[in-house]
Amino acid sequence: MGNQKIIRDPIHDVISFDARKDRIVIDLLKTVTLQRLRNIRQMGFAWVAFPGAEHSRFTHSLGACHLAGRLLDSLDRTHDIAPDDRTAAMVGALLHDIGHGPFSHLYESVFPDARSHEAWGVDIITNPETDIYRLLARYDSALPQRIADVLRKKYRPLYVVQIVSSQLDVDRFDYLLRDSRMTGAQYGQFDIEWLLHSMTLTDIEAGARVERSLAVDAGRGLHTLEQHLLGRHYMYRQVYFHPTCRSADALAKSVFRRLTQIEPPSDTPPGLRAAAAGRQPSLEDYLDLDDFLLLGLFRQWGKHASDPVLRDLCRRLTTRNLFLTVDWSECDEEQLTRRIEAMRVGVAEAGFDPDLYAAVDQARDIPYHDVLALENKPGEDVWLLTEGGLKKLSEVSYVFRTLANRAVRHTYACFPAEARPHVEAALKAANV
Repeated sequence: MGNQKIIRDPIHDVISFDARKDRIVIDLLKTVTLQRLRNIRQMGFAWVAFPGAEHSRFTHSLGACHLAGRLLDSLDRTHDIAPDDRTAAMVGALLHDIGHGPFSHLYESVFPDARSHEAWGVDIITNPETDIYRLLARYDSALPQRIADVLRKKYRPLYVVQIVSSQLDVDRFDYLLRDSRMTGAQYGQFDIEWLLHSMTLTDIEAGARVERSLAVDAGRGLHTLEQHLLGRHYMYRQVYFHPTCRSADALAKSVFRRLTQIEPPSDTPPGLRAAAAGRQPSLEDYLDLDDFLLLGLFRQWGKHASDPVLRDLCRRLTTRNLFLTVDWSECDEEQLTRRIEAMRVGVAEAGFDPDLYAAVDQARDIPYHDVLALENKPGEDVWLLTEGGLKKLSEVSYVFRTLANRAVRHTYACFPAEARPHVEAALKAANV
């Protein structure tokens, strides 16, 4: 026990890191920047619909790192995994979400020209002023750049990148198991033990190069792989695209949008103030932002903000008086455009600003990308070793031959419940 760091986890039970082989992981867990992820929920505002969805980006990152280690240990039994590649994969998995802002993906979709969390993550890893950079460089001066290359998908061998970010990565493995358990929705549960046991390495042709790639032994793992991908598909349809979650997101976006229209309250953090003004915040100011800080501000603004619209939006969000949602997923483009125009008219007639109180939330996901056919990037497809040789998932699975590249879309109209009679009247008048 003295040579291991032991952590109890609700998903993986016992997570352990070897105090010698994985020392860098243990040290990274103590950094302030990584600990910040404890204050960012993994699922944004999903807790408004699923009360158990209170888990954090920190616990997910820890789980992803654990699964990376387990997968590497399994691969090492039949393939020679270099120590540097093991470190790159495990640290890349641990730090893959290090750049997330408040409310996870929502924050980076709000402000014009907002940077992605991946770009912020690379900055954190390569900026000499951060504790993450200093710790990595203390182990090896070239390590920050190598980990940044993992996040940029430039690291080689290719399988290291795939372990961290691909259609068959430890990020998806952990978040599906974790989100499913914490929401109580069982769609995302799959046989992780057998899937890890079924994964291997193989050579694939990538243009003029030959790349070392992840693959699944079809004889062992095809059905578990299908279970995993179908679980992800159903989690998106039933959980991530849940109308209450999307309504909360729409309302939060209106709060942020209002900040771009007014002089923000005096207690607005510098990072948020800069974003609202269309400027790029400093890395230090960006890292000061998290869910708890902003939710606390929203509660205060919901009571005391001088701007009545900001006060109303924040009050609605923090008291769970969310926008009403109406499913318009079956509308064609022309019908949707006419309905949006009618909704905006009805919301305005009810006394609300339609730019802030009439939202259209459009969510989209593709269960399986047949990437080779679309983009000629064989390293990003899902490969299976069969008796007939190396094949893509769509060539082996009749289920995913059907689902390949087919998008699942949900479109919700979101507006205050008080405006419903006016919206319905406007829709009727427009004959839509």
